[in-house]
Amino acid sequence: MNLNLLNLNKLRLTKKPFFEKIPFYLTLVVSDLDDFIRNGCQMKTAYVHPYFPSKKTSLYKILKKNNISIVNRRHKSNLININFIDKTFYNEQLPCTFQINNSAFDISKHHIDLIHQDIFGYSTLIDPKTFSGKGVKKSDLNAQHDGVIIQFPITEIENEKIYQIIIDNQENNLFVDYRVCVIADEIPVVYKKYKSEQKRFTNEVLKAELVSTDCLPIALQKNIIQLCQKVGCNFCELDVLKDNETGLWFVIDVNKTPYGPPAVLAKKDKEKSVEILADCFYRKFIKNI
Repeated sequence: MNLNLLNLNKLRLTKKPFFEKIPFYLTLVVSDLDDFIRNGCQMKTAYVHPYFPSKKTSLYKILKKNNISIVNRRHKSNLININFIDKTFYNEQLPCTFQINNSAFDISKHHIDLIHQDIFGYSTLIDPKTFSGKGVKKSDLNAQHDGVIIQFPITEIENEKIYQIIIDNQENNLFVDYRVCVIADEIPVVYKKYKSEQKRFTNEVLKAELVSTDCLPIALQKNIIQLCQKVGCNFCELDVLKDNETGLWFVIDVNKTPYGPPAVLAKKDKEKSVEILADCFYRKFIKNI
């Protein structure tokens, strides 16, 4: 038996004294023992590199639900290798072939939109120097949540910003994002997240619902899967918006290290969604090993 604490996990890259890390490793030992017993006294692990996922991530919850311990060293007990890095751009030399997100090197909004244009046939991008009217300025980097509505045209363009149309995703005086979970070639879970007008471009959610995947048209689901494949993500969550005026759907963000389920989701729906995600993950990545 190879416990995380004793063999398979390096110390976190932090300057904190060792005694401050003790609670973290005690938690790992308890978790490992639980997985070990549930697996018939066998250790089943996932090699997750280069970062150790937070307990708040959907990946952590999915692996725990499947009784698979997380390690950050390669070992014979590893069932799967997972590339887990919270960076928009990533082109470092990989230590091995990852079954998950092996080639997700660029999840910038500009890159996502170019692929969106190729697959969907339309784009969110505007030319900030020639477009006339209101639009959105936001960071090209992932998970910045800094979008603001400004008046165009403008004369000075910021290199690390992206300029987009305003998508009318209002519903009953709130603004709706569809959070779409993708595992391999399947969409097992969709959340609806509701935001206030003041927080529509942030990560602050007023309420969330677990909804049927049928709320997304079949053609849209196929386009989403194709987009993820071109981005190099086979485990991710996407922010998808529907424009009320045109009826068009837009993928505006791809997150390959998602936190979830949403914190404001009802407890029973959190449990249900983790069960669905864990089952799909097992079928797609673990079952046939």
